[in-house]
Amino acid sequence: MPAPTSPFGFFAPGEAADEIVQRLNREINKAISLPEIQERLIRLDNIPSSSSPEQFAKSIGSEYEADARVVEVANGGLTAVQTRHRPAGQ
Repeated sequence: MPAPTSPFGFFAPGEAADEIVQRLNREINKAISLPEIQERLIRLDNIPSSSSPEQFAKSIGSEYEADARVVEVANGGLTAVQTRHRPAGQ
């Protein structure tokens, strides 16, 4: 059985301009593609990958929803977590 994984990445304030988010995404993806960065991430038990801001928002949204369900069950049906996320540019 594969080890569980959790996405992680970089975040910007919700009001960040889309062109800034897109530029950050391009630069971060360039850095992640460098062999020395990939090697370091792998040594730290990470799986280097890149995506668009929209793909990342979807991934994080799914993670939040799954975590919220766990918290709800653990609290005997009491919802204790509210999550908000939005894809870049919205």
